[in-house]
Amino acid sequence: MLFTRDMNTVHIRNLDLNLLIIAEVIDRHRNLTAAAAELHLTPSAVSHALRRLNQYYGAPLFVRAARGVVPTALGQRLEPELLAFRQQAQRTLERHARFDPQHAEGRITIAATEYFELVIGHPLMAALKQEAPRLQLCFLDAHGQSFNHALETGRVDLSVGGFFRDLPEGLSRRRLFHDEFATLAGGKLPHKRPLTLAEYVAAAHLFITLTGDFEGRVDTALRALGQRRRVAAATTSFATPAWLLLTEDLVLTAPRLLLARYSTFIPRKPQPCPVPVPGIDLQMIWHQRTQKDPLHQFVREKIASLCRERT
Repeated sequence: MLFTRDMNTVHIRNLDLNLLIIAEVIDRHRNLTAAAAELHLTPSAVSHALRRLNQYYGAPLFVRAARGVVPTALGQRLEPELLAFRQQAQRTLERHARFDPQHAEGRITIAATEYFELVIGHPLMAALKQEAPRLQLCFLDAHGQSFNHALETGRVDLSVGGFFRDLPEGLSRRRLFHDEFATLAGGKLPHKRPLTLAEYVAAAHLFITLTGDFEGRVDTALRALGQRRRVAAATTSFATPAWLLLTEDLVLTAPRLLLARYSTFIPRKPQPCPVPVPGIDLQMIWHQRTQKDPLHQFVREKIASLCRERT
């Protein structure tokens, strides 16, 4: 009822919300001089503010008494709402001024590939469970897409990937880490040593593709050497290869940190790729609307810290 003069019309845009704070202070002190002292205003300024509030409601909130003022029936009805309004305004200000991750609430949506989820997502969730237990994380599969518009509208808070080039105005970026490509040989293929180039091109390959293509940077490097490989299967999943390599005689060439993560499922380590392949620079992108937000700053710094620890 704070912003209503009749039962059907809300007039919030016609009201100076500072008047509600003044009314709450008057209600606590029941004295205009004492209220003015707390508000660092003159008694006449407080009286003027009260007259404006009375005009807004069309009835007085307080009347004079022997020792100050007392609330009218309308003022009494507004008492709990005036107090709740002041407390909520105070919480809103304090939440930004004194950020405490232990009590922070919200949801951060990150557009990224499973590569980022597998390498950084798990430790990120573990860290936030301890440091920001009320925070929610949502991972959206990027599939190599641009999320520029989603960042601008707020549908996505962060976009992480290695495929960003020129960014439109309003977006910021931060380099997280560099990852080199390595190989993992599955099934009965040799896995305790690096494959020779001959073994590498003779083997059947598994390929992680974001677009459905069967060619990537490995094939470009092989062509420069007058070689080619045979890709037997491709998948958009960064997790599925871990299970396929358990039994299938396939070779996967992918970022080293991803292949190292597979060691949780398969007892073998990544080996150097027999053909030089350019590595990948993982970057984090966000919109400037969240640049100074303490919750978003906290999450971005936590991601950057975890990336430094793992590279």
